[in-house]
Amino acid sequence: MPAGKRSLAYRLVLRAPDRTLTGEEAAAVSEAAVALAVQRTGAEQRV
Repeated sequence: MPAGKRSLAYRLVLRAPDRTLTGEEAAAVSEAAVALAVQRTGAEQRV
């Protein structure tokens, strides 16, 4: 990790009360969470 950077890990638990979520729904939530982190903090997602 370069100086001045931090490595953080987050886990999201996604559930619908009445059904199983589709892969597309789960991916959309994940992408939205990453986009919000980038917007608010300048975060970068590692791949």
